[in-house]
Amino acid sequence: MRLDTEKYAYSVEFMCGRLGVSRSGYYDWRSRPESATAQRREELKLLIEKAFDMSDSTYGHRRIQAQLHRWGVAAGVELVRRLMRELGLVPCLPRPKRFSLTRAAAGEVPDLVGRDFTADTPGEKLVGDILLSFEAQRNFTAHGCAANLTVHPCAILVAVSTQSSRMRSVIETRDRILDVSLDVLGENPDAGMGEIASAAGVVRRTVYDHFPSRLDLVRTLTERAVTEITAVLDEVNASGAEADATWVEFIARVWPVAHRYRVLLALRRGEYGEAIHALLGPVDELLADLVKRGQDGGVFAQHLPAGLLSQVAYGVVFAIADSDRSNGTLGARAATITSLLMLGVPETRAIALVGDQP
Repeated sequence: MRLDTEKYAYSVEFMCGRLGVSRSGYYDWRSRPESATAQRREELKLLIEKAFDMSDSTYGHRRIQAQLHRWGVAAGVELVRRLMRELGLVPCLPRPKRFSLTRAAAGEVPDLVGRDFTADTPGEKLVGDILLSFEAQRNFTAHGCAANLTVHPCAILVAVSTQSSRMRSVIETRDRILDVSLDVLGENPDAGMGEIASAAGVVRRTVYDHFPSRLDLVRTLTERAVTEITAVLDEVNASGAEADATWVEFIARVWPVAHRYRVLLALRRGEYGEAIHALLGPVDELLADLVKRGQDGGVFAQHLPAGLLSQVAYGVVFAIADSDRSNGTLGARAATITSLLMLGVPETRAIALVGDQP
């Protein structure tokens, strides 16, 4: 029976007598402040719960302890384990990813050629095989396999396999998760896998089947952004226009991409910054080459190295894209003019280059 309720079932004097303690001792215990150790354990519990929620309930005590260390909080592995047990925190680990592209044969397959692939004339023996390869994690293609065969070249059969309905469904689900992730993370960069799964209309296990961790999801989003931005950069660079005019065309065409992937700017400042920075390397190099061409041509400022200046200018584009989501008053025109000013282009020239762009 608790003695700290408003109305006791028994009197304090009666209960203290049964327990063999004095009333003054009981009240002294009630008013005694928590020890420093107890206070620290409660503070650690809050941090442990925060790290556990950030991992979408996937971190065990060792990874939680490593996260606390990254936050500058000292705590032993065993202490973290005990506190997680007190809190009832049990990690939910994703199933290992397994793929199977084979099916059991309906029966014994006869060897009609007796492992002898030699042929005197074309068309005497026909041999075919299928090799499925997963390209860019999206497209399945079939290739004829004719390695080390002495069958006449005209007799090689090239088998083409179409995607199964199940595989198409897997790809569509994966793409839907990625598209929804951009929307959810765009609204809240700290959103967990559970929120993404709910928005995508799937269970959390399905998200983890495609992306074993939140980092894998962020990496895939970054790779998609790099592919789209690089394609735009390659096309505008091929036009042969002046560097400032090329920059204007690039921002105008890449604006929808920057607006869609604006969350990468916020994620790049956090714990995934190193991974995102490494994946954006090809884009950074192309932007630096464009700015260097403008510096050599005298249209861009030279007070900063090309690599750094391009990052400053392009960072403004992403910042405006993120701001445009919240107030809707800015757009590609504002991003283009502002980035040109950052590159050292005079305001009158920047406005003239942009023209009537919305």
